[in-house]
Amino acid sequence: MQSHITRIQLPIGLADMSSDRWMAALGGSVDLEISADYERLLPSGPSGEVFSIQRLLSLARNRTPIRVLWPAGLLARMPSAASLYPLLAVAVSLQGATHESEDIGGEELSSLLARARRQIFNYRLRGDLFSDNQALLCVDARGHGRPQDLYDRSSNGLRSREDIETTVLSVLSPHLSNTETASQKFVLASALAVIVAELFENTHLHGRLDSSKAPMGPDAMRGLLFNRIAVTLPSHRKSGHLIEAHEVPGLEVSVFDSGLGYFASYTRQALDSSTSLDDEWKVMHKCFSRHFSPEHNDFRQRQRGMGLYEVLRALQELKGSIEVRTGRLFAYRTFFEGELLPQMHAPSGQWARIRLPKPVLLDVQNKLTPRPSANDAVVGAAIRIVIPLA
Repeated sequence: MQSHITRIQLPIGLADMSSDRWMAALGGSVDLEISADYERLLPSGPSGEVFSIQRLLSLARNRTPIRVLWPAGLLARMPSAASLYPLLAVAVSLQGATHESEDIGGEELSSLLARARRQIFNYRLRGDLFSDNQALLCVDARGHGRPQDLYDRSSNGLRSREDIETTVLSVLSPHLSNTETASQKFVLASALAVIVAELFENTHLHGRLDSSKAPMGPDAMRGLLFNRIAVTLPSHRKSGHLIEAHEVPGLEVSVFDSGLGYFASYTRQALDSSTSLDDEWKVMHKCFSRHFSPEHNDFRQRQRGMGLYEVLRALQELKGSIEVRTGRLFAYRTFFEGELLPQMHAPSGQWARIRLPKPVLLDVQNKLTPRPSANDAVVGAAIRIVIPLA
């Protein structure tokens, strides 16, 4: 008996799936129909591509049969442009997917896909003004989990924090030409580089191995994405004047993995329907902390982590935002100019002029509240950071 086929159009079909369609996809098979107008339909702004990638990896890790249907023109360009389209790069790198095209088949199709994979596996980050999108994939399941920009070739281990920060700095700096001074540009890029290095290090420590410390298996993947986007800042008053909502250039930096997710990684217990949502929410916050909590035994390897508070302080300085998707949770925090800023410490003492953030994330669905709402369960963790460059 043929299983139910869920047809999903890329690039936007994965992002806006209803829960019913998602459950049907998990229980059947999936046809990914790539639009011939893929570039024009690419989302920008509020719906980060990294969350579509996370859904695709959730399907793959679920062993859902996936068939990718390519338009001939885009498929022909993939060997030279794969790393410019992160979602497609992930689709090309999946082990269990099959690929078809109406106009290209047989050896030619296999050759194009093989060349695209080589481009993905060997990609080096570029520090120039001509790359709006860059995707650095760690395709662990295919034996290509240590790209040179992030791993040391001689030791095969993760590069030092300083080396990773330098690499990220070189990629980000050309895109910060709108900042007023060279010193502002350096401070902005340095703060963001520290956050990125911290988040990627977490994928290395907690996104590669299962609960028994064995490799995750088929379609295990991690990634670091850079995207130049437009950011809409809300209307607000500044120095007594009303500033209308307006669009500014921005940087989007995303990190993802297809690992156990925060809850299972932290507690070594499987996340299932019996797990309290509040408990999962609490564990997610503990995963951002450097400090041991007696409430949940943390068996994970210790890292040189900044902790949630330092991440939020850096984002407050950058006037940026963060979104975190893991398990059934979707959390965020924003410091955009004009946004309401809840969960801030009341000003007091010598820092009375400065309102500092509490180490708390908010729920994406129930805006402004530190209480979770349930979402469709996904694998691993996906984190998106957006920095306006006003």
